[in-house]
Amino acid sequence: MKKLFRSRKNKMLGGIFGGVEELTGIDATALRVITAIVFVLTAIFTAWIIPVLMVIIYVLCWGIIPKKEEEKADTSRETKQEEKKV
Repeated sequence: MKKLFRSRKNKMLGGIFGGVEELTGIDATALRVITAIVFVLTAIFTAWIIPVLMVIIYVLCWGIIPKKEEEKADTSRETKQEEKKV
């Protein structure tokens, strides 16, 4: 069974939508656009409680959903690059 992780590669802020894309296959850009449209439309036509709740839910997901661990090959490459810098 697949688990939801925040994406390290496909992210704008916290990697939540990138992680959803990796889990479900739904395009992260489409999710971002739909979320932005819903945010703006609810802010214009309804009370501000819905957009505020959307932000709170995103921040909670950012804090609760763990980051996807990097593969060992990527980690060793980063370590070598850091050693070269020092």
